[in-house]
Amino acid sequence: MLRGYYLERKIIFEYEHEKLISASYAKFLRQNVNNLENYSLKETANTLPYDMMNYVRQK
Repeated sequence: MLRGYYLERKIIFEYEHEKLISASYAKFLRQNVNNLENYSLKETANTLPYDMMNYVRQK
């Protein structure tokens, strides 16, 4: 899972470097990746898929 977060950050950096996204949007995306990483590391069991399904059901 941690490799996935690394790859997301790498892609964000590459898009920002190629001027495909702005610096502020890249920062926003990195903050989202950081929040997801913190959440997944904080949980004792990986409940993210179940949390997402519950979130979609509640809409």
